[in-house]
Order: sequence, then C-alpha cells, then structure tokens
Amino acid sequence: MVVGIVQIVWRYIKLLSTTEAEALAQGILTFIADHQGQHGRIRTARICMGLAVGMEGLEQYVVPAAGQWPIRTSVELVDALLAGGLLEQTAGPRPTLVLTRPGFRALDSLEGLS
Repeated sequence: MVVGIVQIVWRYIKLLSTTEAEALAQGILTFIADHQGQHGRIRTARICMGLAVGMEGLEQYVVPAAGQWPIRTSVELVDALLAGGLLEQTAGPRPTLVLTRPGFRALDSLEGLS
C-alpha cells in the first residue's frame, strides 16, 4: 500500500524525495482522518505546512519539512491523493475532504512503518 501512495505522489510531484512525499502524505491523511469533512484541499495543505490562519490546536499536524515547499506542491499532493482514491471531496459550494476506505488502509500502512 505504501508503494502505491508513493507512485501516486510521484505521478504529480517531482520536487520531493520519497521520504518527504511519504511524510507529507501521511500528515495529510492523518489530518483528514481526524477532521473528516471539516476542511477543504487548500486549507488542509496550508495546515500541514504550518501556514494556515487559526492553527491553534492543529500544530501536531504540521509536517516540519513542508514549510520550505511552495504551497502549490502541497496542494498538488492533496490533488494526487484525491486522484488516487485515498481522499474524496464532498459536493457543494464549499467542498471538504474525507478519507476513503483505501485512504484509511494506506494510513494504517504508513503508521505501521513509523
């Protein structure tokens, strides 16, 4: 499952090492698992980079190395996780993210490696 995540990531992002991509993917999946349907893709990317307004209580989701990347890179990773079926967007004028069943399995696999 972890190999599948890295393949999804590398299809969209060429700037990160495999370790960095896995860390950011795990951070995004963990954040969404804990906040199902509460945040959209750009806010999620900003939170995991430590750049969001109103970060109180969300510091544990910041991926330390992510702050040095352009925001576009983190948003592209969120989009890659959406395209790979690990995340879904809700319908409506302000879509939010939810973790899919494959997303939960991928997160379990990543947490098992940590």
